[in-house]
Amino acid sequence: MDAKTEKFNLTGIANNKVSAAEVFHTDVSAHGMAAASYLRDANLSAAGSQTFIGKSGSFGGSVLLGVAAAELTHRAENITNTALTGRWNLLRDIKASAVNREKFDLLSDTSSAAIVNGSGAGIDSRDTQQATVRVANAAIRTEGAQTFEAANHLDDDKTEISTAGFGGLGVNSSRLAQDRTYTAEVSLTNADLSAKGKIGALALTTGRLTAENGLAGLGAVSTTTAFSDIKTAYENRVMVKGGKIATDLAEDGGSGSAITLAAHENMSISLSAVADNQYGLGGAAVTHLNTTLRRKNTTTRSEERRVGKECRS
Repeated sequence: MDAKTEKFNLTGIANNKVSAAEVFHTDVSAHGMAAASYLRDANLSAAGSQTFIGKSGSFGGSVLLGVAAAELTHRAENITNTALTGRWNLLRDIKASAVNREKFDLLSDTSSAAIVNGSGAGIDSRDTQQATVRVANAAIRTEGAQTFEAANHLDDDKTEISTAGFGGLGVNSSRLAQDRTYTAEVSLTNADLSAKGKIGALALTTGRLTAENGLAGLGAVSTTTAFSDIKTAYENRVMVKGGKIATDLAEDGGSGSAITLAAHENMSISLSAVADNQYGLGGAAVTHLNTTLRRKNTTTRSEERRVGKECRS
């Protein structure tokens, strides 16, 4: 059973201003089978994929008085859920997953603008990605493995501002405001899981995030200011409450297959802000870079749960 929400190659290009919003919600739920029934395999997957390329530019001559800005506003939300309940008997494996994937390329460019009294560029980007797998009030028996996975993948996300003032008088400034939140969760509540193979619950966030704010004063610019406020948060969690998790002992009485509960990340984040006035006619170059990074990876197990390996005749 699969459900996918996808958007590919959405592109916005404009002089001065671009606004875009994407909101995806994807849900898969399954409620088990009759007690005497068996399946060979089961794969329950919910997936959401977003690709957005956005560009805002100002390339005109000295035609505007005051501040002329290239502005890009981007909003994204991707909520993906897989829910599993009831009784399951499988001759091989079962897998339940919720996976989000995103690729954003955002650019605000006034590098060729020549504006009287200002040449500014701005990006305001807010993004929420949430992947959740819930197994509740379920009894699952497999001859093979059981895998439960929630994941967020960033495919080299990029945010870039390129600003310069050729002949601009007064203020040449850029502003980057970015707020990204990623949550991956696997919850096992009152779940009776037993398998001859491995049992694993995994929550993870992976990928690369880059944000660059570059500004150069190339004319008679009195003040060159690059301002960035970047907030990034990702949380991966596996929660077990009640129920039982067990793998069979080996036929010779040795240890059975592994039981793994894991929350982890593999992220690369690169942030920069540069204000350069070395080629301008006087004035000052100022850089503000405010960054907030929140990371949390947790596995929690309540007192009433049991994890172990048991022998079945």
